[in-house]
Amino acid sequence: MGFQFTTERLAQGMTVQQFEQSMTKNQELFKKNSETAVIRDEDVHFFGHLPQKVTIVTIAEDWCGDVIAGLPVVQQLAQRAGAPEIVVFLRDQNTDLIDSYLKEGKYRSIPVFILLDEHLNELGFVIERSPKATAGLVEAAKAALQSDPSFAPEGTSAFEFDKMSDEGKKAVSAALTQARAEHGSEWNQELINEFREIIQKGLHS
Repeated sequence: MGFQFTTERLAQGMTVQQFEQSMTKNQELFKKNSETAVIRDEDVHFFGHLPQKVTIVTIAEDWCGDVIAGLPVVQQLAQRAGAPEIVVFLRDQNTDLIDSYLKEGKYRSIPVFILLDEHLNELGFVIERSPKATAGLVEAAKAALQSDPSFAPEGTSAFEFDKMSDEGKKAVSAALTQARAEHGSEWNQELINEFREIIQKGLHS
């Protein structure tokens, strides 16, 4: 797993602002999440005093709930700290990138956050969200499915939307939205913590 980035390839990406302007879905929610993002001063200090330039390549699409939840927070962190640089690539237009970061080796899950050092060497990456966020969303989805047997066949997993009835999809989507509203700040902090761990390990190894 991994992709060899070059300055030429990075130049083909977008800024977060360009990505936001290009959005045809969830633009208002993206803006709201950006405006309400909570960033700790200690994280601003950490990213504002990195020993070298760090770039976060983000693979995204505007229909993805995890993109809409996570990317605005990373954007606000970068704006407040003056670093890292964020470069966004659309998943469906850059299959060579996403296929280098498949979840479990087979799923084109997004967002993917890839951290690069000043020489464009990969320090590490995060796919989708933090483990704590995944556990919370799975729990919320399962509870929604179990509330009505007609929502999905027994044994359907939390994100198998293709197996759910229309009402089941609505119920699970509402449950996920509610879970993000209740725990979003905590989960976003977990994401920032993962970035810090990757940088600390990668730049001092």
